This record gives sequence, structure tokens and C-alpha cells, in this order.
Amino acid sequence: MFAPLRSLNRLRPSASPAVLGTVAVDSVIFAATPFLLGPVAERHGVSVGASGLVSVAQLGAFAAASVVVPRLVGASRQLLDRALVVLALANVASAFAPSFGLLVGLRLIAGVAMGVLTWIAWADAARDERSFGDVAAAGPVAAAIAAPVLGVAAAWGGMGTVYLALAAVAAAGWALPGDVAATSPPVRGGQRSGLGGGLAHRTADRSSSRSAVVVLAALAVFTLASSSLFLYTGVIASDAGLTPLVVSIGFSLSSLAGVPATRLRLGGAGWWIASIALAATAVSVGASAPLFLAGMTWWGVAYWIGVPAAMRHLVARSEDPATTVGATQGAMAAGRAIGPAAGGVLIGAGSPIVLGLVAAATIAACGVTIAAADLVSVRRAAAAEVTALAA
Repeated sequence: MFAPLRSLNRLRPSASPAVLGTVAVDSVIFAATPFLLGPVAERHGVSVGASGLVSVAQLGAFAAASVVVPRLVGASRQLLDRALVVLALANVASAFAPSFGLLVGLRLIAGVAMGVLTWIAWADAARDERSFGDVAAAGPVAAAIAAPVLGVAAAWGGMGTVYLALAAVAAAGWALPGDVAATSPPVRGGQRSGLGGGLAHRTADRSSSRSAVVVLAALAVFTLASSSLFLYTGVIASDAGLTPLVVSIGFSLSSLAGVPATRLRLGGAGWWIASIALAATAVSVGASAPLFLAGMTWWGVAYWIGVPAAMRHLVARSEDPATTVGATQGAMAAGRAIGPAAGGVLIGAGSPIVLGLVAAATIAACGVTIAAADLVSVRRAAAAEVTALAA
């Protein structure tokens, strides 16, 4: 008779509302980027490709903050609150930015705050498996809810309305209760960051370190390739004759499909990531609504199974999960920052199909690389265990 109660209890999030709220805030801002390209270009008189510099600046700062900040300060609720305040103010100022150059500068500031928020959330999640799943799920849930609203706001109110809405979201995140797992910056001499615990037994052998470097590099390149296309899927779909409603539904389906996917532990991170190549091909080559919606949906499923699994691979092989999480987020953010610029070049040349095929091929190669690194790591670990038992 207590089975239903136990099932309901398992659905209760382990992470605090404050932590989940920070993930939601960043996810909503990232979800707004595709809807902002056109309004930013119109407001400031630049091309759609050039408007991608707003995303490049935001993500470049995000990447730098994700790597640098964990090495300087520890995670805390006070740091989280300060980052949310800075983010809210940067969004308000962005709504009224009189020039494109100033807007780019403001998005640099916003990106730093977003990098801090995401690092704090994932560092908190690294302490146990349930929190990891909660944090992974919060992003697609927030993006799924926000995508249609942002699409309408961009269409009816333009750039200023969207940035004011994002400021309100950041302010709402600041008001959420809850603590975060406190960490300390790394100390010279090999001491840990004070996070404690972890997802699995951590080893420090060289083979695991090499495997982690390969996975980290593959994730960075994968993010570059996928973001080079994903950011422009709305533009590509519109040029193909799909309505704004279909485009917004596609983004929502991608996010919604990721919600249950974050709870699945199916293994094979690399193969899931490689399968995104099929979705990339569908959304760039196909000009029909069913193909676009199917591709966007599968993108959400495969991404939110594969990427968290790859992150678990990295955290499980780290002696300092907080710093590893920051480095991973930084590497992926660097890919997101470079990707839109690369995609903008091909879009500007009028070659969305070439962009889609290049992105798909690169995504597939990264997925296979991660799968191979995973396999080698497992075999080496098994061989080391056999050797230890024999000794």
C-alpha cells in the first residue's frame, strides 16, 4: 500500500529550488537566442549573421567564467544571488541599449553571470545522482515552457520586450529559497575542493585522465557543430516556408522530449550523441513541417540522454568534481560561442544545406569518438582490476 507514496517521493526533486531556478534562468536565456537574432538585426541595422555576435559574446564570457571562477572562489548562495542580480541588470540594460556595440558588451557581462550560475548548479548536482538528474531536467522543462512565450514576445514586442522578460526571469530566480553545496577553490598541492561525495568511485590513473581529456574535447567540438546549426534552425525553417508557430512548436518539442530523457540511464553516451546527426540532417535538408518537428524532437531526446551521460563519465574520473564541472561547461560554452559564428558564415553565403551536412558529419564523428573513449576506459579499468586481483 505504500508503493504509490514511495513513487511520489522519488519524483520530489533532491536539488534545492534555488539551484533548479538558476538552471531554469540560464536555459530560458539560451532558449531566447534564436528568437532574438531577427529583432536584434532589425533594431540595430545589422545582418542576421552579424547579430549572432550577441550570442558569441554571451557564450564566450560564459565559457571563460565557467573555467576561471571555480579556480578563484567557492560556490555559495551569496555568490548565486549576486550573479542573478548582475544578470537581471544586464538584461534590463540590454533592452534599452542604443547601439549594437553596447549590446554586445552587455551580453558579455550577462554571459559571465550565466557561467557562474551554471557552474554553481552543476557543482551542487555532482554531490549525488538524484541531484544530477534534477538539474539536467530543469533546463529542458524551463526551455519548453519559455519557447512559445519568447516567440510571441519577439514577434509582437521585439528585442526590448524579450530582454525585459529575461530580466524578470532572473529576478524570480533570485527570490527562490534554498541553499547550495558550498565548495572551496582548488588548493595547490592536490587538495580537493571540498565538495565531497560523488557519483561513482573516482580513480586517478593516467588512462582515466586521457579518456577524460578525449571526452572533454569531443564534447567541445560536438557543441560547436550542433550550435552552429541549432541557433539558425528557426531562420532555416522560416526560409523553407514553415510558419513561426511550427518553429516555436519544434523548439518546445525538443525541450519537452528532453525532460523524460534526463531520467533515463541507457548508457552509450557517444552513440546517443552520434544519432543527433540524423536530426541535424532532418531540420536542415527537409522543408516539411513533419520532418522538422521529428528532427527537433529527436534532437532533444538524444541530447539529454547523451550529454549528461558523458558528463557523468568525466565526473566519475575526477578528484575535484566542482572544477571538472566548470571545465566541462566552459569547454562546451566555448563551442557554443564559436559555433554561431561558423554557422553565420555559411548562412550568409546562402548555404543552409551545406551547414546542416557539415554539422551532421561533425556531430557523428564526435559521438563515435566519445563511444570509443568510453569503451577503452572500461577495458583498461577491467584490466587494472584483474591485475590488482592477481597481485
